[in-house]
Amino acid sequence: MKQVTISNPFITLIVLDYGAIIQKLLVKDNEGRYTNVVVGYDYPSKYHSDTISLGACVGRYAGRISKGGFTLDRKNYSLYTEGGIHLHGGKEGFGKKNWTIEGVKHGDEPFVRLSYLSKHLEEGYP
Repeated sequence: MKQVTISNPFITLIVLDYGAIIQKLLVKDNEGRYTNVVVGYDYPSKYHSDTISLGACVGRYAGRISKGGFTLDRKNYSLYTEGGIHLHGGKEGFGKKNWTIEGVKHGDEPFVRLSYLSKHLEEGYP
């Protein structure tokens, strides 16, 4: 699991390639102290067993889909469910995938860009 840190004089962001997870967002207060404003784990390895998507990129759908699927263009798609509910893109949603770190820039306008290609019918989605 890779970790990327970018920052400016006021904010530090720590992102994981696993799940495109925002592990920490440290914000500087007016006394110069940094506070993490993201709920998460101190150790990246803990995210592998996380069941509530802390800091993760959720999807292919964020939220709940009831009745085990949906219809698109008159075609039915079945999805993984627990208790009749499909949550946050499924058992292996985006928050459980290894993303590719496409770019990182430090300096005045820092950024991190991650990507993930979801194959056709992965988790039941077209």
